[in-house]
Parts: sequence; structure tokens; C-alpha cells
Amino acid sequence: MLNMSLLVCRAIDENRKVHIVYMGSLPANHSYSPLSHHLNMLERVVKNGSNLLTRSYKRSFNGFAAKLTDNERHVLANMKEVELDSFKDDGFGPAPKKWKGACAGGRNLTCNNKIIGARFYQPIQSARDEEGHGTHTASTAAGNAVKDVSFYRLAQGSEQQEETVVLELVLLQAWHHGCSQWQAAASSTDRRIIDTVVLGNGTTIVGLSVNSFTLNGTSFPLIYGKAASMKCSELGAGQCHSGCLDSDFVKGKIVLCDDYFEGDVAYQAKAVGSF
Repeated sequence: MLNMSLLVCRAIDENRKVHIVYMGSLPANHSYSPLSHHLNMLERVVKNGSNLLTRSYKRSFNGFAAKLTDNERHVLANMKEVELDSFKDDGFGPAPKKWKGACAGGRNLTCNNKIIGARFYQPIQSARDEEGHGTHTASTAAGNAVKDVSFYRLAQGSEQQEETVVLELVLLQAWHHGCSQWQAAASSTDRRIIDTVVLGNGTTIVGLSVNSFTLNGTSFPLIYGKAASMKCSELGAGQCHSGCLDSDFVKGKIVLCDDYFEGDVAYQAKAVGSF
């Protein structure tokens, strides 16, 4: 048993390669500890992750080097702190001389020869949005061509914007429900991923759906938010507002919410999911 464990550990170690995780510029906050942040990120990916750290960068840029498997590298690359290839400025020269803009992106955003300007407006003091939606649409509309793009290795392929060479000006101005997604950017894919929902009466509904894990044939019952509360109005329960869902009703079920922003509320009430 011991020899087998040693062989498994050795095989995993041999599959690890040193990768540099680039996180952009260092925060201006003097209380920020790069090493603590880097170790925390590793611990979120693998147990005893501190043993995999080979170097913590904390002078010219923010980042670290660690021994990672391909799967661990993929998980780290999808964390919001990690910078993506879409905004690298390799091959770009300085901004045109006629450019009179400024880089006033606030915290956690640094301009380069690709992103030549940035502005932000209240309430967050940064042109980088909190949920990553603006980063996503900007990379789709004007990001670099990136190979091996996927959603947890599904629909794997290459991402390519319409124009080959594009300089970006980043503006963050629409918050909450301020604008619709088609006002920001549009994208398409040549992949089609479908799934089915089977209702209690046997009706099967086919639609577009994707997740990052395998269900292994397991099915879950559905419940509408309005039917899962005894303490809120129909409107609040239907939108799955905080404190409305009763865990006795939703535990082990998938909750249908009228407001798609309230997934965390369903999870906290012990539901297995929401939509």
C-alpha cells in the first residue's frame, strides 16, 4: 500500500510543470501582502499548495511561479486575479501621437500598448468591473487571438476578434441593469451544446445549456421560488431574495428564480442549484 502511494505521488509530481501566474501590477494598498495572496490562491486549487510555490514576484509585477498539473493550471487561469493573453501588447508599438487620452483606470488596471486608455465612473474606483463581464466583452470585441480557449475544456478552440489589430480604450460606466449585452459586444461560436430537462409529466424540453461537471445520470427535482417560501411576498420569493427561501423546501433541489442574479441565495438555502 505504501509503495503504491509513493508511485501515485511520483506520477503526479512528474506531471507538474513550473508555470508563471501573471496578475498584473501590484496594488497600491500598502497593507497588501503578495505572498499571502499567492499562497491563498494556490490553497484554493490544491491542498498544501504552499509546497508547490517556487517563487513569489512582488517588485516589477504581481505574480508567482508554481509547479502545477495541467488541470490546476487551467483552474488558476480562470481566477479573476489572473491576467489573460487577450490584453498582452506583444507586437504593438506606442499609441498614435494624435491620441490625447489618459490612463486613469483606478486600482488594479494598468495600461500598455494594447490598452491605451482607461476611465472609470462611480461607484467602483476602477475601470475593471467586479464581475468580469466588461473584461469578457472587451476581449471578445478587440482582444488578441488566443488559442486553446474553452469553458472547462468544453467547446475547445481559438478565440479571434473581427479586426486583426485593435487598440482599446476601456470605459466603465454602466452598472447593474444600465445597458443590455447587445449594446456592449456580440460574439458567436461554431459549437452547439444542448441538454434536456424532463418535467414531472414526462415532457422533455431540449435547449442550449452547459455546465462544468458530470452529472453521472443524477437528476434533481425543480421548485419555483414562489413555492419555496412562507415568509416573503410572492414577488420576493419568486425573485429568490435574500432570506426568502426556506431550506426545508429547497434542500437538494434546483430553484427557478425570476431574478437570475440570486443564485447565491439558493445555494445558501441548501439548494443544489438555481436558474
